[in-house]
Amino acid sequence: MSDVTVTIDGVECVVSNSTLSSIVCAVGVHSAGTYLVDVHVKGMGYASSAVQFEYELSITSTTTSTAGSRRRRATGGSGNAGSFAGGRTLVINGNGFGDATNTKAYVCNNICPIRSITATTIECEVPANSDTADTLDCDIVVMLASGAQQSFSSAWQYRRDMTPTITSVSPRRGGTGGGTTLTIVGTDFSSTGNKVSIDGTVCVVQSESSTQITCLTGEHSETIKTKVRVKVGNNGIATQDNADYHYVDRWSSRYTWGGKGLPVKRDFVVIKAGQTVVLDVDTPVLTMVLIQGGCLIFDDEQASITLQAEYILIVDGGCLQIGTEQEPFTNKATIKMHGNPRSKELPLYGAKVIAVRNGTLDLHGNPVPVTWTHLAHTIKKGDKRLTLMKPVTWKVGDEIVIASTGSRNSVKESEVLTITGVSVDGMTLDFEPAVQYDHISVVQTIHGVVLETRAEVGLLTRNVVVRGSDDSDWTETIGACEDEFDTGQHATQTCSQGKFGEEIASDQFGSTIMIFAKEPDEDLVMGRLSYIEVTHAGQAFRLGRYPIHFHLNGDVTGNYVRGCSIHGTFNRAVTIHGVHNLLVEHNVAYDIMGHAYFLEDGIETNNIIQYNFAVSVRPSNSLLNVDVTPAAFWITNPNNIVRHNAAAGCSHFGFWYNAPEHPGGPSSTNTICPRNIPVLEFRNNTAHSSGWYGLWIFPEYHPKEGGGCNSLESAPAKFNTLAAWHVERGAEAVKVGAIQFHNFLISDATAAGLEYQTTWNAWGVNGPLIKDSVVIAHSDIAVSDTSCTVAGVHLPKSRHLTVDGVKFINFDRDGCAAIHTCSHCKEEQGGHQTRFQNIDYSNSPNKARWKWEHEAWLEDLDGTLTGTTPNSKLLPYNPNLPADHCTWGDPQYGTIDKPGAVCDDTVNFHRLAFNNPHPTSLKFKRAEFLNDNGVSYINFHKKRLTHPDGWMVTLINGYKYLWFFEDIDHVTNISYNAQFEEFDDGDFVLISHNVTQKPDKIFLKEGDERNGTIAVPSYDVNNHGDWNIDSSTNVITYLVSGKGESKPRDFNIDLDVHQCYFENCLQPVGDPPPPEERPETPLLWSDTNSWLPDSKPSEGEDVAIKQGAWMVADMELPKMGTLYIYGTLELEQGRDFVLDCVRILIRGGRLIAGFKDQPFTANGKILLRGTHSTPEMALPFGPPLGSKALGVFGRLDLHGINRTVYWTRLASTVSPGENSITVVKDTDWKVGDEIVIATSSYDAWHTETFAIAGVNGRTFTLNATVQYKHLGADYSVSEGSINTYSMRAEVGLLTRNLMIEGADYSGLYDESFGARVLVGSLTFNGVEYKGKAQLSNVEFYHTGQEGHSDPYDPRYSLAFLDTGADSESFVKGCSFHHGFSPAIGLFGADEITLEDNVIHHVVGAGIRDQGNKNRMVHNLVTLVIFPGTYQDRNEKENRAWSGGIEVHLARNSVLKDNAVAGSERIGFKIKGEPCLPDGGVPDPDTAWRGNVAHGALHGVHMFPESQPGCSLISNFVLYMNYDYGIYIQVTSSVVISDTVIVDSRVGVLPLIHGPEATSHKISDKSLQVKNSLFVGVSPDFECGVDDKVTPAVASHPKSHSNQVPKSPDGAHAGFVFTTFASSKNGATFKKFPGVKSYPAVGGLTKIDDVVFSGFGITCSKRSFMLMTNPASEDFMAAVHIKRIELDDVDDESRFYIHRPNVGSVNPADCVDMDCDAMKKVLIRDLDGSLLGSVGTVVPQSEFEWGGDPRRGLGDYRIPKTMLTAQDGSKINAEDKCPKKGIFGVHDSSSCTWQSTGQAYTCHGIDHMILILESLDADTEVRRVSPVALYSNQYVDLVNGPQDHGWCLGYTCQERISTFYTMVATGKEYEVHFSSTNPHRMRLHLPNAVTAQKVVVGIYYANPQRLDVYINNLYTMPTNARRDENDDIIWENDPAMNYKPSASSDTLGTNYFDRDRSTLYILVGGGDPVDIRTAPVVVVSFGVPAVSVDDFFVFILIASLVACLGIDASKIRIVDIIAENSRRRRSVYRFWTF
Repeated sequence: MSDVTVTIDGVECVVSNSTLSSIVCAVGVHSAGTYLVDVHVKGMGYASSAVQFEYELSITSTTTSTAGSRRRRATGGSGNAGSFAGGRTLVINGNGFGDATNTKAYVCNNICPIRSITATTIECEVPANSDTADTLDCDIVVMLASGAQQSFSSAWQYRRDMTPTITSVSPRRGGTGGGTTLTIVGTDFSSTGNKVSIDGTVCVVQSESSTQITCLTGEHSETIKTKVRVKVGNNGIATQDNADYHYVDRWSSRYTWGGKGLPVKRDFVVIKAGQTVVLDVDTPVLTMVLIQGGCLIFDDEQASITLQAEYILIVDGGCLQIGTEQEPFTNKATIKMHGNPRSKELPLYGAKVIAVRNGTLDLHGNPVPVTWTHLAHTIKKGDKRLTLMKPVTWKVGDEIVIASTGSRNSVKESEVLTITGVSVDGMTLDFEPAVQYDHISVVQTIHGVVLETRAEVGLLTRNVVVRGSDDSDWTETIGACEDEFDTGQHATQTCSQGKFGEEIASDQFGSTIMIFAKEPDEDLVMGRLSYIEVTHAGQAFRLGRYPIHFHLNGDVTGNYVRGCSIHGTFNRAVTIHGVHNLLVEHNVAYDIMGHAYFLEDGIETNNIIQYNFAVSVRPSNSLLNVDVTPAAFWITNPNNIVRHNAAAGCSHFGFWYNAPEHPGGPSSTNTICPRNIPVLEFRNNTAHSSGWYGLWIFPEYHPKEGGGCNSLESAPAKFNTLAAWHVERGAEAVKVGAIQFHNFLISDATAAGLEYQTTWNAWGVNGPLIKDSVVIAHSDIAVSDTSCTVAGVHLPKSRHLTVDGVKFINFDRDGCAAIHTCSHCKEEQGGHQTRFQNIDYSNSPNKARWKWEHEAWLEDLDGTLTGTTPNSKLLPYNPNLPADHCTWGDPQYGTIDKPGAVCDDTVNFHRLAFNNPHPTSLKFKRAEFLNDNGVSYINFHKKRLTHPDGWMVTLINGYKYLWFFEDIDHVTNISYNAQFEEFDDGDFVLISHNVTQKPDKIFLKEGDERNGTIAVPSYDVNNHGDWNIDSSTNVITYLVSGKGESKPRDFNIDLDVHQCYFENCLQPVGDPPPPEERPETPLLWSDTNSWLPDSKPSEGEDVAIKQGAWMVADMELPKMGTLYIYGTLELEQGRDFVLDCVRILIRGGRLIAGFKDQPFTANGKILLRGTHSTPEMALPFGPPLGSKALGVFGRLDLHGINRTVYWTRLASTVSPGENSITVVKDTDWKVGDEIVIATSSYDAWHTETFAIAGVNGRTFTLNATVQYKHLGADYSVSEGSINTYSMRAEVGLLTRNLMIEGADYSGLYDESFGARVLVGSLTFNGVEYKGKAQLSNVEFYHTGQEGHSDPYDPRYSLAFLDTGADSESFVKGCSFHHGFSPAIGLFGADEITLEDNVIHHVVGAGIRDQGNKNRMVHNLVTLVIFPGTYQDRNEKENRAWSGGIEVHLARNSVLKDNAVAGSERIGFKIKGEPCLPDGGVPDPDTAWRGNVAHGALHGVHMFPESQPGCSLISNFVLYMNYDYGIYIQVTSSVVISDTVIVDSRVGVLPLIHGPEATSHKISDKSLQVKNSLFVGVSPDFECGVDDKVTPAVASHPKSHSNQVPKSPDGAHAGFVFTTFASSKNGATFKKFPGVKSYPAVGGLTKIDDVVFSGFGITCSKRSFMLMTNPASEDFMAAVHIKRIELDDVDDESRFYIHRPNVGSVNPADCVDMDCDAMKKVLIRDLDGSLLGSVGTVVPQSEFEWGGDPRRGLGDYRIPKTMLTAQDGSKINAEDKCPKKGIFGVHDSSSCTWQSTGQAYTCHGIDHMILILESLDADTEVRRVSPVALYSNQYVDLVNGPQDHGWCLGYTCQERISTFYTMVATGKEYEVHFSSTNPHRMRLHLPNAVTAQKVVVGIYYANPQRLDVYINNLYTMPTNARRDENDDIIWENDPAMNYKPSASSDTLGTNYFDRDRSTLYILVGGGDPVDIRTAPVVVVSFGVPAVSVDDFFVFILIASLVACLGIDASKIRIVDIIAENSRRRRSVYRFWTF
């Protein structure tokens, strides 16, 4: 038997006998059930068996257990009976019982809790029974989890006579320490032996009777609400209906505090783990409540409780509880947080904060079933009763808010009311005061559409309140602004305060709730907030200090904010930052600063934001820059649920989806792309009566499948059911992919109902889509009788949008239409398609409106758009449309001046956009597209959607277009880049160009070298890209075709058309080069033998001078076609000749007329014939020669008679009407010579030409009288190294005996097609031919070919091209006049000399040098004409700025003694000379000198090119230049030296740019003016004459002459302050003085040894020596002056500082206060030469302080931290800082106000610029200003640079936090930021010397350690040392003065004053100082800093005490003792570090 083992479900069956065939065993104990029998035989294993055995469940008996004995009975009886309250122990005997987890026992169907169990016995406690009978017999049932059960009938009896009763327990509460004496009153107790317990803890009986028991409670482990249990003998327990008892440690009990008194004011209370305290009394203001693992619970038995503290911190799993979700708090509870702007902050959490780091915050007020609803009926102004849509439970005395329902500017019309009565049904409320505005509840059925427009009404009052204290010292009433708030992004408000109506000022420092776990996703925190009121919350402008803030917790499932009221806040409402799965619902947010419901970084997902209401959300101007235009709901990640919410009465947006490219802030990662994530849910939201848009999707959103960063497949993002009314736009999607608007209802919007700006993706249901929506232009709620939505749907400036199922209603008023196109387009942009179907118009005769031709076209897929056939088109009329397929003029679709057209389904369109034309003269021209129906004229525009600096047109499918350019009909070699869009199979267009000459090659795409077709291409026969040339008309035609395409495709065409020199473009074998020297016997033209074997040339033939021949022209020459000179052709000396040809080509040969030492003495003329249509000539591997040309690829020698003087100047002034002039030099000019007299006014066209009629020495009689005054005078000044200057008009000789002339013809001037000379290089058969030219005394007349100005094809009068180094060539003594292009061009041509040339009347430029080492000496250039207005053109966007002499693209040019006298644009266009090193001496051979410019807009123009490092402008005389003597905009430093500037409206305007301020690189650049003379108004400036001259070209829009910086009366200014900017300003498209970027960090202007003369009042206008640039609004660098001289200068004219432009106080620029520049300019007089003694000129920084409310400047802008004392009390601004502005200006002994110059002159005060620079990543997106600087009663405010960006039609809302302030050295300053300080900062004192220092004390609220660096080297604080572990230890010796002093020698010396929370730093001349915030906290002196995490882990109490400066004796730790204890709390021992 021992070898056999039997088990049943693991229980042994003991074997008593076994054989081979049977086993007998005794089963063991087991729970009931059927189980397998397992038999195991030793040595053999388990038997194979399926035998089962069933254990039966049975009950054999029941008994009751009594103290000491048991009686057992099988059936019921008195032994098995007891109290109805239960409590007896019932013993159930039987078999088959399980364990406690799967067995249950029941008595009368009530669970009998099991105390112990075996398979045969159950002991359980009889439950109570509520039956009211005297007796109750009960069955006992045992049930197993398997389903088996067994009952035992009537086994238990409840008996009333055995039921004792508790009628009362007193007291009902007692501490967990025990010791509370309880009195229990009842009936039927035992007289002795009663047992009392509470939740298992014995209450020791002190006395007992049958009706009363007294007992002493024992110590209990936890707080609990439970029942007192009294066990009475063997009857069971007494009833507990009235036996409630709360084991609780009450705040009000001294036994909670160790038997000592309760916490008092300023105490630090600690509740540790295992301790639960019930707050049952109001507290004083405690410093801190630290819930360190314990719990603080508000007592709901008190009518009202208030907890007051400065900090509440929950750690280690602690909890703060006011009610629970299951048992909300029903009475009044308030948490009132105290603090002030100077309160010390907890690390991470701040001050005045409820901080949850590890634990639970449960705040639950009385549930409010309806937190907000709508008006049921309209209420009118004066009403005091309203009716609601839903019944409410609101009470009398509650506050409600009713939303504005007015216009979009009605922000202030939301009103707060107090309920005075509630109807029984909860639907009607009475209130006070009466409403001041109408609030509508209107339901309209408009053409079948139900429109509900009702005011929301929200409840503000809750019974549980969290609020911040309100310091009454800050409270004052602020009156409302004069005008309504204007929401425009460029709007200047009438005042800064009160712009939303009357308001109450406060400290704006409210409470915050911050739920921020140490680690995310670890379930360390729980925040459950329901039905509470949060008010006076949030801390204005401080990061992370929000009313309710879930911060970086990761998954917060189970957390919620429900039914809360959040109002009167200073920094948002609910912030969801780095958390997921948060529920925010049924909340009311009112009067919120900044975004209200706010998702922060863009990483937040799966949060549910539903059923919330936001009203009166208004800007916060010193937070994120986007908070200037806040949204009620700000969503940064679309993967969230936003539904059933309402926004009303908000300043800007209802809902703003602003998805970043990647999450930012602490959540920063490149692995998540919110812009790719599809929207989780947006549904059933409402927005109305708000300033901007109901929904805004900006800047970009392009959802992709899966939402990953690498996702490519687009996915629709569906926004569902938005209702919006009384907004500017219902919804706008700005730059988006497949964004879809479904079921939107928009009414009474201002600008647009639904708008898309830019879309891309695909067509149809998976692309951008407007679906099933309604737009109502006006309804019964319209603001006025003329109100109307301008555009029902405003279509994008791109394609792919489908509009499906939109109903347009009431578009019947002027100024509105159902459809507008090209959203946010610039002039004549657009051209894209939108598709429509299922369109319904109701009362909407204005169906579409247009701005220009080719704006867009709309495809009507089903005929509902146009009411015609499917696939018809609606578009603006253009002349290309076919009249047989299109109709136009229907007023439904356009206006009289912009008619619309409807085309049938046979007409389809394609967009064509193109740019990069060549030749570049095509740029700015109008393109013309001619088809069979007419011609469309297409203007050039810089701003284009796809092809900037280009054109756009819509083409009709299947048509042929002849495309040409206005005024340019003579071009053959044409190229451009074009895109033809959306060509599907069956689509095509034909494009033709009519070129002048037959081209040889056409390329439509690089590398595509297909041959032309025989016939014009057709769709059927040919393929895309095929082309043809019509040899008879020279018309090129190419085919754009979609043949064979499976889906629409865009085609890019890069057209390149050119001619070949050789036939079929194949180069033949070339001839050997010609001989170099003249043979002894040259050939004679007249000799027939010279031409053998050919005959002598006859009229009209082409002629060739053969290679090797030397031909002398000794007779009158015939007219020729082309003259080829391969040898040499010499024009015989002494014989007049005319060489009359179509063109001359010198290839390796030579053309001679005279020699250098033997000039040609007769009259000779090279006359070149031709027109635009004359066949051109191409050249082999060289430039195109064209026609009417002399091509020099050999040598050209032309030498006319030398003249003694080529140009000179007037000896005296000539007045209009005179007919003689006198010049300053003797000349050899003679009667009949033609001369030019240059202008000496502002107008280049005052240049005049005459013939000399008589000569008398230096005096010439002219053939006519002069029309204009021409100056001829010298002037002197009394002082300076330059003390004389001349203003004498130049007089130049135009006549020469040797001439090159363009032959006249009828179209000469219209075509402006003159002769040209090209000296170039070409390669022929491997031989390179380089031209050379020596030209002297040659007259060029009617030369140059207008329209060809590119460096590769310069058809100038004379051009040198790619000739390389050529010291032999020169041009001397020549004249160029009455030409049609630039006179001389040097391109890739080096070392050429241009000397003594006279140039007059050229188009584009006089001399253009792009070579190296070319010399320009004593040349005169007059009347340089601007091509954009040439011949009365009006090329509005022509931005070409050419100069009389241009060397800006040349290297090492030499300019000496040249004059540019009269240029419609620029005199000299230069990049300057390289600056000389200090002490350097200029090279007299190369240094520039003696150059003069006058009569131009800009005398010298240096932009954009400059020399590397530093550019020198020297030795110029510049006078009478209309705009600027010198205009500078370059990247280098600049020196202006030895220059005279006279009578310019502005002498010098400098802008120097780079490096970018955002790079934080320091600019060491400077501008210096030295040894120069500025004359404001010269002595002979004639009022009424000279000041009335305005050149016509100044009115051209791109001249920007009206933007020249001006003084108040528009008089002259000598020097305008330099702007050092980050980047270029967009000139020439934008205005020249403008600034479009941040100031560069640094820069200096120096004015040394300069004379200023003639600044005062002339012509009743005051001119100024020095003046600010009003267009530079951020900062202009300091001006340092020394050794200047003033001659005839009024004191009042020394300087002028403009006032800030109040118009820039707007959200797009400087936001809400004046820009800084005009308040921070600085002139430093280093030697007294300006001011009489050393001093400074500083502006009135306090201008309009407390004055003009638009400027936003007053005491109220001073950061509140500066006006708050350390104890928190308010400091009166007039007490602390009664003086406003820059230090010292109100000290009459030091500073004097100069009213004319609008500045102070100061002496004895060393003013300097101090730069405060944020180095944080958020420097552009977060505003920390205004920044206040305070020193010795002076306060000054700084705004910071303005927003310079423009993003998708809106301001970018980016402003760098770099501040240019002004300080007095030697002083100490306080610095306060309005917002949270930058984490990393840099301080500069630029341009200071070592001795100049200032102590800067910066206030920091953040308690983290501040480290100071210079050059990345750590600078130890003065109170720090390193210990033996090399840790930094801080000391605090009261005897020491650690604060740095300005007298210290060590820059960067620093000290952090813990009491003042101020870092003091010594800043001075030298390297900047860097401040870095370290992630550690200095907790105490004498110990190292600890990390922020360690701060909250180790000895937390000690850390808090030390950090917050708390007296250790104020620490109160909960210390629970028994209430009968005599122990007193021991004195708390303060932990030390």
